[in-house]
Amino acid sequence: MSRAPSAPPVERRMSFEEYLRFDDGTDTRYELVRGVLVPMPTATAAHELLISFLAAMMMRFIAAHNLPYVVRVNAGVQTEEDTSRLPDIAVYDRHDWERLLKQGGPAVLRLGEPMRLVVEVTSENWKDDYYDKRAEYEQRRIPEYWIVDGRRKQVVALYLADGGTTYQEQVLKPGDVLASRVLAGLTLLVETILAPPMPEDLLREELQRLSQAAQEAALAQQRIEAERQRAEAERQRAEAERQRAEAAWQQAEAERQRAEAEQQRAEAERQRAEAAEARLQRLAARLRELGLDTNGA
Repeated sequence: MSRAPSAPPVERRMSFEEYLRFDDGTDTRYELVRGVLVPMPTATAAHELLISFLAAMMMRFIAAHNLPYVVRVNAGVQTEEDTSRLPDIAVYDRHDWERLLKQGGPAVLRLGEPMRLVVEVTSENWKDDYYDKRAEYEQRRIPEYWIVDGRRKQVVALYLADGGTTYQEQVLKPGDVLASRVLAGLTLLVETILAPPMPEDLLREELQRLSQAAQEAALAQQRIEAERQRAEAERQRAEAERQRAEAAWQQAEAERQRAEAEQQRAEAERQRAEAAEARLQRLAARLRELGLDTNGA
């Protein structure tokens, strides 16, 4: 972000606390630079599109990964005792944002309150982003700083190593990939950053993908339900077949038991007949012993 070349700084000096309370009755936004108010220009359409795209990508990533951060556009950050900047995009801890909401007043993080990542999109006064703001953000120990430079067709990514005090610099050109360290896992093609799509188009595509995914899930659920019903019908057929087989087995078993009982009765009858025949033979033999003719009248 840079100051408007046609609007010279207002030379009235003020403290940071006075800056927080300042209101000139217009919509003009100001940075405080070494105690001097510097009006910010109205963003160009291309500038605004780029900021909206990057903020949307960050918000989506944070939400998808449930990270404890918030993304805000043009939120303030105090960088020195008498200096407060308005980075195009700022990422900071969610609890700090919630605290600012409860307190009311300007959305400005004070010295000592951590900011995780800032983004500046260059315009006419690009040296501010490359020199002054770089030095201030580095001194404030902001871990990650992106400078998106459409004029040079590059993105400069600046990182503080763990415990480091000096930015490590990566100059990325179209064909390169910007990989965030604060938002670990977020990667963006440089050419996409420099010529971003409309966030609304991205949202529309995302909604279409979600709708398609929902339809596919519904179809899959229908297939699962149909398969479940087929399996249930097959189970019922198998159960009916098992019951028929069980009934047939029971009927066969009953027939077998009846046949066995009939056989037992026939055997008992045979045994009784044999016993009766034996008794008759013994009686006939006894009569013959007595001289009686069992065959006579």
